[in-house]
Amino acid sequence: MLSGELLIWIHLLAMASYFGLQFGLLYLLLPAAEKAPDEASRRAALIAGFKFYNPFSIAMLGVLVITGAMRLTDLKATMKFEYFSRISGPLSLKLLLAFLLIFIQTWITFGLTFRIGRQEEVAAHGDGEPFTVERVNSILRRARMMTWLTLALAAAIILVALRMASLAQAVFATAAWPASAQAAMGLRVNRSLEQCSQRRDDVGESDQREHDTGQLVEKIPLRVAEPVSGALESRGAFRDARDSRSVGCSSHFGFLPG
Repeated sequence: MLSGELLIWIHLLAMASYFGLQFGLLYLLLPAAEKAPDEASRRAALIAGFKFYNPFSIAMLGVLVITGAMRLTDLKATMKFEYFSRISGPLSLKLLLAFLLIFIQTWITFGLTFRIGRQEEVAAHGDGEPFTVERVNSILRRARMMTWLTLALAAAIILVALRMASLAQAVFATAAWPASAQAAMGLRVNRSLEQCSQRRDDVGESDQREHDTGQLVEKIPLRVAEPVSGALESRGAFRDARDSRSVGCSSHFGFLPG
């Protein structure tokens, strides 16, 4: 199994080669054939160029499909359950654009450019007539238009792929987070939970002490006032109206001699 970085480089090289091949057809092969001195020389130049263009374009698309599929498998293994939830939309659009690109490029290769050389071979064997100049010009005109369309589709595929990469970046960052950082974060969370639990225990103990004190005070009997050395001392229990709990207290009432 090829490593992920090597797959990415092969994929990028194949895409760059495909772009270069399409621009070579538009700006090198077709203009050079138009400068030929006669029709026979022009067709010979076109057939020689298409012998390289046709198989190379299909081969580059094949490399793109294979490496892209392998990279998607690795991406799915990394993202797990978030694979479809995060990139299902962009992935569907990318597959649709890739299908259109392959379909149009196959038509350019086998339905247009290949027919010029094939018909010349048929005519050389005496099994038919070669294409007329108008027919060849019509094929080249359609091939040029479809080549521009394939470039637009390839650029759109790249934009969608960049969007997919940005969506998957967060998942890769989480997967590559150091274990030490995760442990430190977990330790801080555990300490916070322990502090919250300790505060709850302290509040519970305080409430229990207040409750026990209230019950103890309620059991103390009320006693009448007794004279003590010219003063009245009253001991007992008074009711606190604020929290409706009994609070023990002692009061001295002083009397001046009459």
